[in-house]
Amino acid sequence: MSPTALNVPSQSFDDKLDAASSKLSSASKKVRAAKLVLEETNKKLPEAKAKVAKAQAAYRAAQERTAAAQAKVKKAEAETAKAEAEIERVKGEIQKLREQVGILARAVYVNGGNWQELEMLLEASTPSEFAERLVSYRRVAKSQNNSLDQLAEAQARLGKLLAKLEALQKEAQAGRDAAAKAQGEASAAAAQATKYKAELDALAAKRARALKDARSDRDQVKSMYDNLLEAQRAAAAKAAAAAKANSGSKRPSGSNGGSSGSSGGSGGSGGNTATGSLSWPLPGYSAGGRTGPRVHPVYGYSSCHTGDDIGAPSGTPIKAAAAGTVISASYGSVYGNNVMISHGGGLVTMYAHQSRMAVSSGQKVKRGQTIGYVGSTGYSTGPHLHFEVHVNGVPYEPMGWFGGSKYRVTCWNG
Repeated sequence: MSPTALNVPSQSFDDKLDAASSKLSSASKKVRAAKLVLEETNKKLPEAKAKVAKAQAAYRAAQERTAAAQAKVKKAEAETAKAEAEIERVKGEIQKLREQVGILARAVYVNGGNWQELEMLLEASTPSEFAERLVSYRRVAKSQNNSLDQLAEAQARLGKLLAKLEALQKEAQAGRDAAAKAQGEASAAAAQATKYKAELDALAAKRARALKDARSDRDQVKSMYDNLLEAQRAAAAKAAAAAKANSGSKRPSGSNGGSSGSSGGSGGSGGNTATGSLSWPLPGYSAGGRTGPRVHPVYGYSSCHTGDDIGAPSGTPIKAAAAGTVISASYGSVYGNNVMISHGGGLVTMYAHQSRMAVSSGQKVKRGQTIGYVGSTGYSTGPHLHFEVHVNGVPYEPMGWFGGSKYRVTCWNG
């Protein structure tokens, strides 16, 4: 199949290209998982915090009810103690009054009751003795009546005190019951708050781990972007050096077009416009990822894709796009196994991510000669060929040699 029959679709270089086409333009599984965890925990954290706050508020309210009930119990118990002491005092008073009344009653009984008292008065021998006996009788009778009144009043007070004591005891028991209930509610609320706090802590820890993973991945991706830029500059420097070394050599034949004979167009300035023909390095396979800017979908880092990616099975032979000299056949962390060929006239092609290389530095190659095999070494997510074309050390859109316009890679400022 000829290169012009590949029908490679054109697309705007301002578009963000397929994020899965390169490690540098796709988030790793780890960071995607971290992002999902962050989104999940960020949704759940407010509800978890609200549950903890509600449970803690319920605990505090129950504790306040417990304290109030315990204070009520304490007060009732103090009043009960006072009432019990007063009851004991009144009981002692009643006991004394009963003894006093008993003494008077026995005196009356011994003297035979009213008749004996009357007889005692009548037996007085003198008016003065009668008057004395009458005063004594009246004094005893009055004392007896007073004692009975005091005894009745003390009994009434005792009854009231016993009723008050019973009420105080009931009040104290009600307080104890309320305190026990409130304490139970407080314990339940505390357990719930502890449970919700543990859930909240677990979410926070999960979120912290996700952030740590994301930061670690971010740093790794940033390092990859920096390495990519360094590798691109090194490749451009090699191409420029080769162009300078071959500045007096003859330009490749077939100026102003690819094998299709299409116009070369102008994307560079003056002497940087490429000329000459190139053959498609992977006959039968089309270019997918094209040159242009890349933006990391998670971190927003910008990079520049300086070549076209041609997907093909691992082990597919890679052909030299034109005759020339291999200026580099080496392994790099970014491009993996890669070969650079100088074709003279400032034109250099590069073939990256090979599974293995079939040429060595300094070797002369012919157009269509197998120089290596498709692989996925270096910064690559799957088997493909990363194909670059440099003119005087400046990367150009390769499709300019296969039916498209020739211009320097839009994002390149190296």
